[in-house]
Amino acid sequence: METQISVDQILDNASQLSTRDFERLLTKLNLLRARRKAPSLSKSETNLLKKINAGFPIGKRARIAQLDAKMEFSELNEAEAEEQLILAEELEAYTVQRFIWLKQLAALRNVSVEQIMEELNIAPR
Repeated sequence: METQISVDQILDNASQLSTRDFERLLTKLNLLRARRKAPSLSKSETNLLKKINAGFPIGKRARIAQLDAKMEFSELNEAEAEEQLILAEELEAYTVQRFIWLKQLAALRNVSVEQIMEELNIAPR
């Protein structure tokens, strides 16, 4: 037996939520609405999600960590210092591009970038 809850009851309960919980409720309601309108992802959303989730190459991340550790102990030679700079610039460029993809996905879904990041469980850095 299903219990019927009126919109007014939901609104009364929502008005008692903290701001953070209220924002989470809105995010979840937007997702529910999106699923009802379009049960599957559009091609654009799918492509953006693939790019966002691909991540910066693991090998390059590992090399940055190695070079950072050497730098901490002042053991970088000139070639390694140059490599570290190049890799840091690549990571920065990737981070900017990823944010652009997140903004595009947010625009497609008509939500904020923060909501997209929360939905995808992406922590701000």
